[in-house]
Amino acid sequence: MNPIRSLTYSGLLLACGLSAAFMLHLMGIGGQVVLPLHYPALLGGYLLGSRYGALIGFMGPLLSSLLTGMPPLLPSALLMAPEIMTYGLIAGLLRKSFGIWGSLVTALLAGRLVWGLSAWLLAPIIGFNIPVTAAILAGFLTGLPGIIGQLILVPILVRRIENALR
Repeated sequence: MNPIRSLTYSGLLLACGLSAAFMLHLMGIGGQVVLPLHYPALLGGYLLGSRYGALIGFMGPLLSSLLTGMPPLLPSALLMAPEIMTYGLIAGLLRKSFGIWGSLVTALLAGRLVWGLSAWLLAPIIGFNIPVTAAILAGFLTGLPGIIGQLILVPILVRRIENALR
């Protein structure tokens, strides 16, 4: 795919994620439950490659924070940016080797580990005392509906979008 088309699709995926996050917040549904910013990064990694997936993942929470105030920049968006970037990066890098399912599960686990590492590194700098293990567990349990949605919807969406683009 040529770079202009990839950038255009990246912008479209990013806009979809930002719109979904905004709509969920308007309806009173927390993004930490449905994880709407994760989908564009994962789809970007699968459909456009690891660089675009990582870029979409990094920009999503930061742009959402700057445009809507959700998630709050400190500490949420700053912790989410490397996490979601990892989802897009790993999904794109491992798809050919591990297939959609294997790379998706690996990306989700790696992203949570990056979030924990980010919390461990960043929290003391910005004055938060977050027990990393408890934060990872709480984030996993809170995000379980979104994780289940990703495991179900992402493979379906990837296949359907790829078929539509042929």
